[in-house]
Amino acid sequence: MSIELSWDLFIIVFFVVIISYSFIIGRVQTSKIILSSYLSLFAADAIGNYFEIFLAQASPVINIFDVTNPEYSTMIVKMTVFIAGMVLFAVKGAFEVYLPEEKPVIEFSLTLYFGFLSAAIIISGILVYISGGSFLHAGKDMTLFFQENIYSQSYLVQFMILNKNLWFLVPVLSFLGLSFIRPVDAD
Repeated sequence: MSIELSWDLFIIVFFVVIISYSFIIGRVQTSKIILSSYLSLFAADAIGNYFEIFLAQASPVINIFDVTNPEYSTMIVKMTVFIAGMVLFAVKGAFEVYLPEEKPVIEFSLTLYFGFLSAAIIISGILVYISGGSFLHAGKDMTLFFQENIYSQSYLVQFMILNKNLWFLVPVLSFLGLSFIRPVDAD
């Protein structure tokens, strides 16, 4: 049996790993990872956009550091800030998530659901950054060389990038919906 490596396989394995990890840490910590992902994606985007402006205005600096591809450098900055921020927020973030105890079947279902949402937001964020996109610049052209190779080779990459807004909307609606279905007591 021969398995051909592809971006579709990478995305599927990534989803499986994140969902499995969600069962290890539970739905409360998975919820914290989702919130950490939101904060980190927007922070990384803002820092990366400032970095891009800095590179555009500082051509002598570019020559000193031999930055030959500013788009690639910006993508690296965004990815680094996103991953570091997500880890720091999840581990040391100054916020807690409280979800009431549920029946085992509901607990299992919510953990699976939150794990899926966590994987979706993380992988779509990474793919948007790799493709040169931005969440804060809605009309920004995503034309990095990565997109041409990856985007044309993988239906899942296309699906994740084209539906990036969905992956950001669904967790928000889910958290809001859960708060109406099962409000948290104040004590």
